[in-house]
Amino acid sequence: SVQALLSLPSIPLFVEHTKNDSTWGDGCDGSGSNFLGKAITQVLLELSGNAKPALYSKKKNSNNTNLDNLRRPNNELVDYSYPQITLPSSSSSNAQKGLSTPHNIDYLCILDFEATCNDAKPAPKPQEIIEFPTLLLNTQTGNVEQEFHFYIRPDVHPTLSEFCTDLTGITQDVVNSGVTLKEALYEQQRWFSKSNLVPYTPQLSKLKTAKEKMKNDTNSSKSFLFVTCGDWDLKSCLPRQLSYHNQHVPHAYKRWINVKHAFRDFYKIKPMGMTHMLRLLDMELIGRHHSGIDDCRNIGRICSRMIKDGWRPKQTNDI
Repeated sequence: SVQALLSLPSIPLFVEHTKNDSTWGDGCDGSGSNFLGKAITQVLLELSGNAKPALYSKKKNSNNTNLDNLRRPNNELVDYSYPQITLPSSSSSNAQKGLSTPHNIDYLCILDFEATCNDAKPAPKPQEIIEFPTLLLNTQTGNVEQEFHFYIRPDVHPTLSEFCTDLTGITQDVVNSGVTLKEALYEQQRWFSKSNLVPYTPQLSKLKTAKEKMKNDTNSSKSFLFVTCGDWDLKSCLPRQLSYHNQHVPHAYKRWINVKHAFRDFYKIKPMGMTHMLRLLDMELIGRHHSGIDDCRNIGRICSRMIKDGWRPKQTNDI
């Protein structure tokens, strides 16, 4: 409430955190003018008696309000900034719950579906996958070694909404020439087999013998675990679409790492999403947000940085 805000020791600086508006908002990266947030803050300062009323004027021959006199952030305001991450010490990192013994996850398969959607409710049922990208990231080196990428042709709701195209950048022609979800799943299984990859399970981890590790046999199978930004991809989207067609979820897609949870547990900061994690790590967004392959590449950069900082991947979710 306003009363609660006025009772604070200092009035916080409000920020409209949006990429699409650098005038009234912060422009997502803090470079925007943030006029709306500053106006709200100014009003609170005036109500609390900590500031004189701001003087507003209009430019000659213009109906636009001149906001040059609006109070700028100063010592009375909390500076707009992201908290700094704290790297775990080597001892505390190794002592994290579940990390006292190796988990033998050789590769991370970074996955980010894009699916049919619209700007009205209810959402399409089922929401159908239209982009199926995966990156193969080596957990020892932090390097991406391969990419898997298909566009998927929806069959229940074959026509994309304008909203969906605007959000994802995926056009009707692209999905029309895509493959079916069944074909994409089959092709990914072939991709796994060609790379000698097997899904990670706790049981598989125990089967990794010391003798195998000593030999460092490059022909032996390597374990992988999916990584997603959130749980929607593998907990909701894929199972619901397969269930609609009376199909079962393949075993490989039943375990994953929610990178937001891993990030929170490792850096002790709860991230709001992918772009927030990038910002916390002082990284720029590369490519287009909500392009599946671009999001995978950005999530891969986050995972690589976490591995460099001492993170040891660990399963967070399953179905």
